[in-house]
Amino acid sequence: MCANNKSSENKNDLHNSTGKGNLELHHKLSGNDEPDVRKEKITTNDKRNNEQSIEYINEDMRVLAVGQNEEKGAEDADMEIQKNISMDKESQDDNEGLDYKEFERKWNKYMEDDEFEKCETLCFEMIKKKPSNSIRSQMHNRLGYLYERYLGNKQFDDILEHYVLALQFDDHCTDAHFNLANFLFEQGSRHLSLANELNPNHPLIKQRIKELQLATIPHDVVFCCFFL
Repeated sequence: MCANNKSSENKNDLHNSTGKGNLELHHKLSGNDEPDVRKEKITTNDKRNNEQSIEYINEDMRVLAVGQNEEKGAEDADMEIQKNISMDKESQDDNEGLDYKEFERKWNKYMEDDEFEKCETLCFEMIKKKPSNSIRSQMHNRLGYLYERYLGNKQFDDILEHYVLALQFDDHCTDAHFNLANFLFEQGSRHLSLANELNPNHPLIKQRIKELQLATIPHDVVFCCFFL
């Protein structure tokens, strides 16, 4: 993992994230708000994006649920396999009409212009086209990245949900595995540091810090995020 405390340096370099965005994220995730309560005033555009996010997430959860019921009989299982084959064929056909280069061009431009809400909408528009599972995974990985680093009104669950969805659609997505591990590591490190401040003599805390060698690592350390 690499540290990067410079903010707003070449957003075209998709392997960099901003320290400022990370500090803001830690502030929001460490607040005293109840998990389901947000104190921020949500604009009309935020509400529309949230509704859009819920709609597409629900649809993707429905897609993932196909074929996952282990209690179905052999006949039903065979029907599900045929259905999945049909869905994969449809996804392949849909991918032929997708312009991924245009997506990348728009994404890079919006990132350069700090138009992160447009990046979010761009990902949802791609998901709406029902692409292959691999591309769906990439879109959710990007959304998790956006929510973690740039969209300050997003909460822990919002970020975690998209990284998990990315891996459910493609368990071989290296970037999503790294981003999820990195996100949870940062949060875990912060809470471990806070726990140590509250009770520095706690034997399990001392043992964990020693094992992870976190004694000299600040809890707000910034790590890189990656996505395709």
